[in-house]
Amino acid sequence: MARCCLVSILLLACFASTTEGRRISKKAAVAVDAQEPTVAELQQQLDDARRESALAQAELRNRRASDGDGDINLKGADADRIVNMVLDNIRLGDDPKGPLIPALVPKPGQVFEVMNREALDFIESNAYHWNMVSINENGRVVYPDKWFAEIDGSFFGNTMGWKTTHVMNNRRERLFTIHMTKHMWNPTRWTWSFRIAHPVTDKVLFTINKDWFGGGWFMMRDEWRVYRGHKGDNDQVYYCVSSYIGYEHWCYANKHEWNNGREPRATFSQSMARDLIGLPDKSSLTVREGEDTGLLLATTVIMDMVYEQEEANERAADMNEERRRQQEQKRRHGGSHP
Repeated sequence: MARCCLVSILLLACFASTTEGRRISKKAAVAVDAQEPTVAELQQQLDDARRESALAQAELRNRRASDGDGDINLKGADADRIVNMVLDNIRLGDDPKGPLIPALVPKPGQVFEVMNREALDFIESNAYHWNMVSINENGRVVYPDKWFAEIDGSFFGNTMGWKTTHVMNNRRERLFTIHMTKHMWNPTRWTWSFRIAHPVTDKVLFTINKDWFGGGWFMMRDEWRVYRGHKGDNDQVYYCVSSYIGYEHWCYANKHEWNNGREPRATFSQSMARDLIGLPDKSSLTVREGEDTGLLLATTVIMDMVYEQEEANERAADMNEERRRQQEQKRRHGGSHP
C-alpha cells in the first residue's frame, strides 16, 4: 500500500519542477501517511535506527573477521602501507589534464569508500569533513576510518555571497577553492554553476553545473555535469544523475554510459537524517579504480550546498505566501483577524 501511494505521488509530480519534484518525493519517502509523527515518535525512530545500525555494524565486523570466502580484513604492516600511500600524499595535482588529487585515485584493483560529513553548526557555514572509510584492494579490505581533509566556509558567504569554501588537508595546506560561477544575487544567474579553483592563482580547474531540466520520467532526476576547465572548453569529465527521490546519485563519464546501462564509475548515497530530524548531512561515496575521488567528493559538497539552498528558498517562498494570505484575510475582514 505504501509503495502504491509513493508511486502515485511521484506521478502527480510531473506538473512540478525538478526541485519541486525532489521535495515532493522526499515527503513521500519520509511519510506516506498524511499524519506527521511527533517529536517523541521521531526520537524513538532515531533510537531504534541507532540500535539497528549498531547490530548491523557488529554483524559486519564479525563477518569481516571470519575466515570465509568473502573479502579479507587486512591489518598490520600491509594495511598501514596501503593507507599511508594514500593519506600521506593528499595534495593538489599539477597536471592540467590529470586528477584533482592524484593520491585519491584508486589504483587498478582498488575501490575507495569515502564519507563526506557536514560539521555540526547552527549557522549553515558549509563546513565539512572527509573521511576514508575503506580501501578494497582485490578483495583485501582496509578500514582506516581516518579524516584526511576538511572544508571551511562562512555564514555570510554561504547565504549572501559566492558560497566560497576552502578545502584543506590535515596539515592545514589549502588544496583548492570551491565557489559559485556567479554571485548569489546576480540577476543573470539562471542555473547552479560552481567552479573549483587553484588556491593561489585562482585558475579555474573544473566547472560543475546542474542542468536546468532533469532526466528520467517527467524530468524528475537531477542531472549534473563536471567539466575540466570551463564548460566552453568542451571537456566533460563526469555526468551524474540522481534517483527519483534524490538521495542516490550515480556518476558516469557521460550520459551515453547511463543511457546504455553501463556500470557507474562512482555511487553517491545521502543520508535522510537531515530532512527527518535536522541532523548534519552525511553521505558516502564509492569510487572505482582510476576515477577522481577528490573531484567527485567536491561535486557531492556542491550538490549538498545547492539542495540546502533550494530547500531554504522553498521555505522562504512558503512563508511569504502565508504572510500574503494572512494580509489578504485581514483586508477582507476590515483589519480584524478571521
